[in-house]
Amino acid sequence: MRDDFSEEVKRTLNLRVASRCSNPNCRVRTSGPSQNPTKYVNVGVAAHIAAASPGGPRYDASQLPAERSAASNGIWLCQTCSKLIDSDAVQFTVSLLHDWKRKSEATAIPGAIDQPIESQSLGRLLNLGTAADRGLLAYADLTIDHIGRERELNELNEFLADPATFSWWLWTGPAGIGKSRLALELCRRVPGDWDAGFLGELSQDHLLETRVTRPTLIVVDYAAQRSKWISDSLLSLSRRDPAGPPVRVLILERAASGSWWENVQRLHRYSESLEIANCRYALARPMSGLHDEEIERIVDGVARSRGRILSRADREDILEHSKKIDSYGRPLFAVIAAIDWMDSSEHQGTRDEVLKQVLVRTEAQLANAIAEPAFTRQAKNLLCYATSIGGISFDSYAQDFGNLQERILPDPFNPPIAAPLEAFLAGIEPDILGELFVLERLNSEEPAPASTKILIEAAWRTHPEAYCAFVERVASDHTEHRHLGSLLQLKLANSQEKERWAELAASTIPHLRRSDHPLIQYLLQGLSQLKSEMSALRIGVALATAHFRIGNLLLNEADLQRAEESFSRALSIAKPDWAVHANSLNNLGIVHSELGETARAYQDFTIVIDSAAASDESRACSLNNRADLHDSKKEFTHAISDRSSVLSLKETTYNRRYIAHYRRSRALWKTGQTDLAFADIEAILDSRDIAVEQKMSALLLKAEYLREVGKPKEALECITAILGSYRNFDDVVMRAQDFDAELKPSQA
Repeated sequence: MRDDFSEEVKRTLNLRVASRCSNPNCRVRTSGPSQNPTKYVNVGVAAHIAAASPGGPRYDASQLPAERSAASNGIWLCQTCSKLIDSDAVQFTVSLLHDWKRKSEATAIPGAIDQPIESQSLGRLLNLGTAADRGLLAYADLTIDHIGRERELNELNEFLADPATFSWWLWTGPAGIGKSRLALELCRRVPGDWDAGFLGELSQDHLLETRVTRPTLIVVDYAAQRSKWISDSLLSLSRRDPAGPPVRVLILERAASGSWWENVQRLHRYSESLEIANCRYALARPMSGLHDEEIERIVDGVARSRGRILSRADREDILEHSKKIDSYGRPLFAVIAAIDWMDSSEHQGTRDEVLKQVLVRTEAQLANAIAEPAFTRQAKNLLCYATSIGGISFDSYAQDFGNLQERILPDPFNPPIAAPLEAFLAGIEPDILGELFVLERLNSEEPAPASTKILIEAAWRTHPEAYCAFVERVASDHTEHRHLGSLLQLKLANSQEKERWAELAASTIPHLRRSDHPLIQYLLQGLSQLKSEMSALRIGVALATAHFRIGNLLLNEADLQRAEESFSRALSIAKPDWAVHANSLNNLGIVHSELGETARAYQDFTIVIDSAAASDESRACSLNNRADLHDSKKEFTHAISDRSSVLSLKETTYNRRYIAHYRRSRALWKTGQTDLAFADIEAILDSRDIAVEQKMSALLLKAEYLREVGKPKEALECITAILGSYRNFDDVVMRAQDFDAELKPSQA
C-alpha cells in the first residue's frame, strides 16, 4: 500500500513554492498557459521526501501513514528533478530535501516582485556578519582594532590582484586564530568597486544563478559542513567566461585534511579535479598566532572598551594568564584572558575553567537581551540547537526549531521582538565557547541533559552534514572533555543513519590526536557492531578507514610496531578496489622502511603499483615511495624509471606529478643527464595546476643547477623571482636569501 498525497496536499506544496521546482540548481516554473485558453500546463510533481511505500528511496519505517502522506513529507519538484532524487537516495538525503524545501518556501514571499535572479548583483547575497551585537568575543565586533596581520593582508591583496578571472584560496588555523576576523578586515578594505562579504548558507544556492556585475570577493566560512556545495561552486566558477569581472573565493576552515577537503578537490573525478586545481591561487595557507607585543595591544583594546587603563604590570600579568590558557598566541584567548582578569580575582584556572566563567557571563547577557527575569530553559534549548548546526535562519526558525518544540519540548520560546531572537538563532559564538556550552549541558548534574540529547538527535537528523562538522570541531577543540562521547551516542533509526554514523566515527579519530584516547575504543566497538549487523559498503569502508587512521596516529607517535598492526587490520577488512586498501599498503610500506625492513617496504609499494584495482593516484604515491627507496640506495636508474611511470599515468594530482618531476630531476642531475634535469624543472614551471609555492621550490633547484654549470647571472635571476613572490615555502625563502647573499658579491 502506498501512502499517497491528497489533491489538497499536492496543491499546498505547489502554491507554497509559487509553482517553482524546489531544487536550488533548477528552479524552473512548473505551470503555465496551454494553447487552449481554458487550460494550463503543469510539469510539477509532489514528490515524497521519505518514500510512500517500503522499498522506495529514503523509506522511513518509523513514520505513521498519516505522516507519510502529509505535506511535511512532500516537496514540489519538476518531473526531471523528481526522477533525479529517486535515482540516488545516498546523494539526495532526507535532510537535503528538507533543506531545499525550506529555502524554496523562504523565497516564495507573496507580493514580492518576481525578478529573475540572473539580473541581480551577487553583492546582494553577501554580508559582513555585523547584523547582531555579539560582544567582544565575536569576530564581527569592531570595538577592538584589528591588530597585526599586515603580512597576511598583503598576501590577500595580492590574491585579489591576481590576473585570473576566477581563483580561490583556502586559509586554515585552529579555533580563535583569527581567520574570520582577518577575512572581515579584508572585506572592509577592498577597493570601492568590489562587492565583498561572507556568503551565508541560505544564500549559497543562489550563487551560481546570479550574474556577477562587479569584481567580487566571496568568503565561505564553516567550509567542512558545505564541502559538496563548495566543490560544485568551484567547478562551475572555473568555467566562467574569462571576459567577466574577477571573482575570488576565500575559504576558511580548521585544516586542509579529511573527507571534506577531498570532497572539495573532487579527487574522485580527475578531469573535474584538474579544473578546480587550475584555479587554485596557492596551497592552503595556515595561520599562526600573534607575538607578545600584539597580544598586549589586544589586551589594551579590551581595557579601553571597558574604560580601564592598564599598568605595565597589569599587561604582563594578563599576557602570562593568556599564555597559560593558550600557548598558540590566538587573539581570541587574549581577549578571553583580559576579560577574565578584569572580572575575576582568581586567574589560576585551566582553559576550560576560564571558558566556563565566560559562559556564565554570556548567559547572563543573553538573558538580559530578551528582557526576562531569568535565562529560560527554552532559550538555552534554542542556543544549544542552533550552536550544534552552526546557526539557523530567522525564516526557518518556526519550522526548524518551533516544530521541534511543539512535538517534544514544552513551553515554546517566544521572545517579544525579532532582534533578540536573531541573536539566539546564531548560536553561541565563538565556536570554542559554543561547543563547551553544548558539552556542559550534557553534564549529568544539571537538569538539561534530557532536552540536550533530544536537541542533539534532532540536529543530527535535520542537518547531518552541519552536525557532523560540529562534532569534528568539538573533538578538535575539546579533545579531553568527559562528555565528548555523548555527541556520538546517537539513535540510529535506519541504515542510512548507521552508514552516516560510521563515517562520522572514522572522521572523528584524527581529531582525537592520540592513539590511546578512550573514545577510540568506543568508536571501534560501534563500527564493529554495525558491520556485524549489516554488510553495507560504507560501513566496511569506515571500519577499515578507522584502523588506517589509528595507524596514522601511531605512526606520528613513532610507535611503529602497533602502527604496523593497525594498517594490517585495515588491510584485512578492505577490499583491493577500496582507496583505503592502497593507502594502508602505502603507509605500511613507510612503517617497514622506518623499521629498516626495506624488502618488505618494497613489496608493499609494488603490490599497489601492480594492482589493477588501485587508482592512478594511489599507484603514483607508491611509485614515488618506491623510487625514494631506490634513491636512498643510489639506484638512480630504477628511481628515474619509477618517477617516469608516475608521469605516464593519466589521472594523478598535481602533488604526485610535482614530486615525480622534482625528484627525477635530482636523480637525472646526479647521473649527468643535465639537459633532462633542466627539462623536468621547466615541466613544473609550465604546469597550470602545480602550485606556485612548488614552482618556486623548483626554481630554487634550477638556480642551484645554473650555479653549478657556471651561470651565476641566470641563477641570480631565479633567486630574484623567488624573493619577489608572495607565495613561497618558508624554507625556500631562507635558502634563497642565503643564495642571494652568496651570488651578489660575485656579480658586483
